Amino acid sequence: MKKHKKGFAFRLTGMILGFSALAVAITGLVFGLIGWQMGKASDRTNR
Repeated sequence: MKKHKKGFAFRLTGMILGFSALAVAITGLVFGLIGWQMGKASDRTNR
């Protein structure tokens, strides 16, 4: 079994959390844009 260098777990955790945050941010942006388009298409004038 290969021994990992110090701090490997923190680097791996940071990478996983970074990718997760990126996925959540992109999903939030997509849903926000969809909601904005749906609001624009409705006949209500208040935002």
